[in-house]
Amino acid sequence: GTSSTDEQVAMAEDRARKVFSYLHGRGFPDPVMAYSGNGVHLQYSVGLNNTKGREDLIKKTLEALSILFSDDAVKVDTSVHNPARICKLYGTRAQKGANTEKRPHRMSRIKYVPAHIEQVSAVLLQSLVDDVLPKAQKPEQYNNFNPGKFDLEEWLDRHGIEYTKKSAGDYDKFVLACCPFDSSHKAPDAMVARSRARELGFKCLHNSCAGKHWRDFRMFYEPS
Repeated sequence: GTSSTDEQVAMAEDRARKVFSYLHGRGFPDPVMAYSGNGVHLQYSVGLNNTKGREDLIKKTLEALSILFSDDAVKVDTSVHNPARICKLYGTRAQKGANTEKRPHRMSRIKYVPAHIEQVSAVLLQSLVDDVLPKAQKPEQYNNFNPGKFDLEEWLDRHGIEYTKKSAGDYDKFVLACCPFDSSHKAPDAMVARSRARELGFKCLHNSCAGKHWRDFRMFYEPS
């Protein structure tokens, strides 16, 4: 209901560039980048059939990006997954709330258009979802794991793992002070995520940790 401050717009742009860079590193083509007047849009062409399954894939993709990049200051909007979603008409003015010096009304505009707009494949989207979203842990005789009773906070504290707990939509994320697999990977690059269904996941944004997931993370501290 109010316009962003200049500082908030700058933070949104910085976060959008981080998302842009991360997805580029995963093989995503370049998106159209635009200012809404209060935030930043990264417009990817997906070209998927309008079915429930495809809508769910887009929703999960946004949830994965939110886990990786949302915090108290800047959030990835996970509500824009539905096919009927409307978008800012660039070149028009965003007029949320009163037009003040601190929170001015701004013109929306396109910032960057790639020379060739390529479609993102469903395979790329699914790979991101599979890599990032927490998964149900299967109780096995050897791992002494009960998902209903496993206390993640107690486990992190018991192993002396420094973290900051944050909310990311339907997930809690625990941003680690540093990645256990490479201490040069500092916060906020490594994290543990937990869904409302108590599913768990680990992710570090660096390429050298690309194959590390919750099982690897737990075994680092409990190799037996």
